[in-house]
Amino acid sequence: MSNSRLPLSKEPRETWTTQKNVVGNNRPDVDIIYKGRRIWFEATSPTCGAPDSLDYIALPAPGQVYDVPQEKIILRYLNSISEKYECQYANWLKKGIVSDKDAFVIALNPREIPFDHADTVPPRILQAGYTVRAPYIVIDRQTAKAVTPAIISAKPLRRHRAQKLRPACSSARTTRD
Repeated sequence: MSNSRLPLSKEPRETWTTQKNVVGNNRPDVDIIYKGRRIWFEATSPTCGAPDSLDYIALPAPGQVYDVPQEKIILRYLNSISEKYECQYANWLKKGIVSDKDAFVIALNPREIPFDHADTVPPRILQAGYTVRAPYIVIDRQTAKAVTPAIISAKPLRRHRAQKLRPACSSARTTRD
């Protein structure tokens, strides 16, 4: 095993300015100023959802084989992201707490969702943000060699045909802040 090391940069490190904010719905969790631009960070942790909802993720019975509800997990991700962006961020913009010139990052921690101890390819967070699903390879029949690796594109997920995925923007919590 070689003991190679990456060369250390002699460039000066970027300076980061941080402000500690009060956590809560009155403003995002943390902000920093990087290269003169404010970046807001807001954390969320989706839950299993309400038992009566279409995207509810039930715990598997102990000792039984089960399918991982991939689409429901992705919907729970989307619900958390939508609530933060469409409800809280929109409210902060309207109140002038954040600016449309600021960067806004939603950090998602799926620890509250069972089955999420192992991720998929591509990762679920990418499947939530983009319409991508499983990877595949096209094989040339003549040479039996891989020709084109690609990722399946999918239609955006919906809770139900007649019901678009929308955040509740209410006091009913479907995420943990």
